[in-house]
Amino acid sequence: NITVNMIDEILLVDDELGLIESLQRLLKEHAYTVHTATSGEAALSILYNKSIPIVISDIKMPGMDGIELVKKAQKIVPDVQCIFITGDVDRQIAVEATKLGGFSYLQKPLSFDELIVAIWKAQEKLDLIRTIQTMKEEKKNKEQLVIQQIRNVIFDIMNISVRYWELSSRK
Repeated sequence: NITVNMIDEILLVDDELGLIESLQRLLKEHAYTVHTATSGEAALSILYNKSIPIVISDIKMPGMDGIELVKKAQKIVPDVQCIFITGDVDRQIAVEATKLGGFSYLQKPLSFDELIVAIWKAQEKLDLIRTIQTMKEEKKNKEQLVIQQIRNVIFDIMNISVRYWELSSRK
């Protein structure tokens, strides 16, 4: 059973201001801090200033679309989880979005329950990523400790050998 560490910050990106306002209100009711942007460019500006692990983004927006946003967001926040929302039913775009790291793909009109489940799943994935990173760091630290202990043993053996040589040369 996985315990999900609550991630309380989400970046919401959509060119429909009404949708942003209603989702922001609903997400705040669920104790999320919601940052909003009405374009991909504005979203990147937010991500440069604040590492937000979950991005909910429309795919089709004027200027930079959601696909391009994710490509660029991954360079800023490597483990970012993106939940795509769209009004279009385009399987090709859905496949491309998923390949680029889109964690979930939801269609408008949105079911808020589906969105919350997608957020929880993204949180679970982030938890797993962080657990793996912690385990790798612990493994590396243990390896370094073992290497240091081996060096100490070799140093001790060398000291014993030198003392033995000194004692045996006195005779």
